[in-house]
Amino acid sequence: MNNLNFKTTNDTIETDATSTNPLYTVGTLYETKSNFAYSSEISTTLIPQHADETLTINGVDQQQGVTEQRSMSVTAQIGYWYEGYYLNDSSLHLNFRAIAGMPIWDHTENTDSDTIFEGRGGYNADLVLSIGYTQLFGNELGVMLGYSKIIRNKMSSNSVTVPSGEITNTYLGAYLAF
Repeated sequence: MNNLNFKTTNDTIETDATSTNPLYTVGTLYETKSNFAYSSEISTTLIPQHADETLTINGVDQQQGVTEQRSMSVTAQIGYWYEGYYLNDSSLHLNFRAIAGMPIWDHTENTDSDTIFEGRGGYNADLVLSIGYTQLFGNELGVMLGYSKIIRNKMSSNSVTVPSGEITNTYLGAYLAF
């Protein structure tokens, strides 16, 4: 399960929303040389839930209509990734990673004004810990705990401003690797 918290801030506007959703992640780790590798990973929300958002303007809570902001990005990241396969010749597998990066492409749509923002900049940071156990035919079943933070910068276009945004994810789940 993924617990998502989204906050935006501007000079006079603050928003805050939280939702909990099932998350699906698929990825691959490619070893290039001993002790070096690269990975690809894609995550998506399986059953998105709407969140009640609190909007405050100049310190006063506001009612608002429905406006969606959809964002996607491709991020280049670098960091430390530890894979401890079969500790002490057992079937246990330990994985830890601490990764930081920045978007090399991003796209944000504001449905209220049909405005598209690209190249907002910002950064990402991820911490993940997982412990798995190898089952029949080499398949691995495990649990994982993760925390990530995504920061995106403020941007304006056609008199519409997307304020700086902060997305914080905490997740706990089971996984199957084959």
